[in-house]
Amino acid sequence: MRNLIIFLDMDGVLVDFVTGCLKIHNRPEKHDDIKDWNFYKHWGMSDKDFWSKFSTPGFWYNLELYPWAKDFYESLKKYGEVVISTSPSSDPLCVQEKISFCKDKLGVPSSNIMVGSRKELLAAPDRFLIDDYTVNIDKFRNNKGVGLLFEQPWNNSIMNHEGCLEFIRQYKELEL
Repeated sequence: MRNLIIFLDMDGVLVDFVTGCLKIHNRPEKHDDIKDWNFYKHWGMSDKDFWSKFSTPGFWYNLELYPWAKDFYESLKKYGEVVISTSPSSDPLCVQEKISFCKDKLGVPSSNIMVGSRKELLAAPDRFLIDDYTVNIDKFRNNKGVGLLFEQPWNNSIMNHEGCLEFIRQYKELEL
């Protein structure tokens, strides 16, 4: 029997980082208006200016879960070990608040939370990455992992949480 490990991204998969960004930058756009990964560059904003706003205490902890997040996380646990894999910003509060968020709002044990940007280093056969960032998925696949690009307006995927669950369910059934 396969021992699947499912790495699950936070921002853009479980957590609505984009709406949090729009609010903190006082932007009129809505979540589904964002069609580009580096959307803030269209605002004429530098990386430094964009990311500087997120050092506000509570920003990361107070982001909203997507409506499907809790059920999605719980459903994935039926198919293997689920590990939250999230990239941090350069703000020291980010890591602390993301870990607290996962523990408090999703019930994820700290042993199943990995914080780091090099997600491709986690790739191996029977390891999945569910992420909304095309670059992360491509690197994970290039390292022999199974990458599932999570549907968001800023990528070309059509695989939402239900599609990811169905893909993993069918993958798991192949072992029979």
